[in-house]
Amino acid sequence: MEISAVYWESKIKTYGFQSVDNLYLLELNLSLEENAGFGTDISELDNFGINFDLVLAQYFSDRMFRLCLIFSSKWEGRVLDHIYENIRVDNEESVRVTSPVELIYFHGPHFGDRYGIADSAFKALLDGEMPVLAFGCSGAAIYFILPENGSDKAINLLSHAFEVPKMVDTSVFL
Repeated sequence: MEISAVYWESKIKTYGFQSVDNLYLLELNLSLEENAGFGTDISELDNFGINFDLVLAQYFSDRMFRLCLIFSSKWEGRVLDHIYENIRVDNEESVRVTSPVELIYFHGPHFGDRYGIADSAFKALLDGEMPVLAFGCSGAAIYFILPENGSDKAINLLSHAFEVPKMVDTSVFL
């Protein structure tokens, strides 16, 4: 007989929610054969001081994958120019742009120790009718890409589902 233990809080703890606004979501559907060097092409954007807030990739069919780049809206023109100059895009439907968007992300002390965290987050957002444009999860963090002006509502919804640290007035201890 094997025994396993799972850490389980009645309300999942977080270290709080962070948000970034005025972002740009660029989704590319790319062929693996025609874009074998896409990683180098994308990393060349660093030469222009452009960095990404989040990068997501998904293999979806017949040697095709979807690449989502989330970055500051101020780089929109430069990134699109670079993409069209260096990456083979089959047709206009292969590129989808959503701007502006917002990113919220969070992590907590036990995110790697239990299951159901992403499910709880999605449930909170879906129950509140908050649209999600893209998302990513790791063992330690959850990321949601939301429509413009969505982060305040999403953070409010998530705050009901997750325990958020309370601010303490340290001046009373002085």
